[in-house]
Amino acid sequence: MDTIRTVLGGNPEIGIIGSIIAFLIPFIDAISPFLQLISIILGIGIAYVTFRIQLRRWTNLKERDKREKVD
Repeated sequence: MDTIRTVLGGNPEIGIIGSIIAFLIPFIDAISPFLQLISIILGIGIAYVTFRIQLRRWTNLKERDKREKVD
């Protein structure tokens, strides 16, 4: 117990940061669904962009194969 008092007495930032985090936890719980929605939208966006890039690659490969067969 004396060690905790010594550490916290020498580093008041620890107590201040702990108090701020304890104060913010209910707000984080309230914001959590909104943050989850943002992450889902970002995930869908990244998947869409990745799919479009892959689709473009496949299209380019098919066109190149057609040109090679004609030549």
